[in-house]
Amino acid sequence: MSTTETTDPFDRAAYLGRINLTEEQIQACPPQSFELLNLLLSSHQYAIAYENLAACGHIEPQTSHVPFPGIRVSLNPNHIFKKLVLDHRGGYCFEQNILFARALAEFGFTSIQTAAARVSITTRNYVDSSQGLEPEPVPLLSKTHMILLVKVADGRTYLSDVGFSGAGQPRGPIELVPDVETFYPDSGDRYKLRKANLKSASQQSPDDWIAPKWLSDHHSVLPEDDAKESVFWFLQYSPSVGRPFYEMYLFSSDSVMTRMDYETSNWFTSTSPYSPITNGVKCSINTPTGRNSMVDSVCKIRAKGKDVVEIQIVDNAHRARVLREYFNIHV
Repeated sequence: MSTTETTDPFDRAAYLGRINLTEEQIQACPPQSFELLNLLLSSHQYAIAYENLAACGHIEPQTSHVPFPGIRVSLNPNHIFKKLVLDHRGGYCFEQNILFARALAEFGFTSIQTAAARVSITTRNYVDSSQGLEPEPVPLLSKTHMILLVKVADGRTYLSDVGFSGAGQPRGPIELVPDVETFYPDSGDRYKLRKANLKSASQQSPDDWIAPKWLSDHHSVLPEDDAKESVFWFLQYSPSVGRPFYEMYLFSSDSVMTRMDYETSNWFTSTSPYSPITNGVKCSINTPTGRNSMVDSVCKIRAKGKDVVEIQIVDNAHRARVLREYFNIHV
């Protein structure tokens, strides 16, 4: 990363065109309001898909998207804007939320914080201990997900994330208060946050730190300095009424990382054979009534929590057509 790197001015008109908004819609919302944050977040996620096409090696990175050969995903804001906005591609969490943070600043938000999250690698549904049952520990990955915490004009803070893959991608801002459910009747999705009950590293077995177990068996345990004072939250997701909630990821408002920390996480995420991002094609985009997803050669179109169309990808030309039609990705 060059120390002389400069960031181009944010092209407001190009971004609004990419997410299908107008200046009139922006101006109709009060400054730094929940209404404006929700409008920008929902419009962004319906227009710019999550994808890992370069990271998994399906396509070679364009030279205008990376600083030099060998880099598969760049965190340079200029490269991200060129890729996601001007060239109609998508991106994963670092790219998406860096772009969204810049957009929020452009549209007047002044309290925008990035934070690192640990993704859960289980589909275990959450069991409330008040029911007399003890929930099993939640396996977690390292800090390889970026989120945003945005404070609006009335002082409330919201989890704002446009870069989570597939099921569990928040459809709107979620206020940092525990156990308040947000329900989206058009899609059936439900979200809420709960405060996490963590133990420090000093309470766990040394075996939990022996590689490669930490990739698959690292439970809700953090280094003691991290767990001592911070308030941790789990994002929980349920695909419909009557279905259980699942833990998506763990974060804290104190989990602040520098640009170089994110560069390190991005390098691992986009290059390591242990990273789920480098192992096969993964694309997803929320729609008003559901979600479109592609995993390797299978594309699923979901509405109201149910698969309504399944498409088998037969070759790269077919994949390119499906990506354009269902994900707004141009390759």
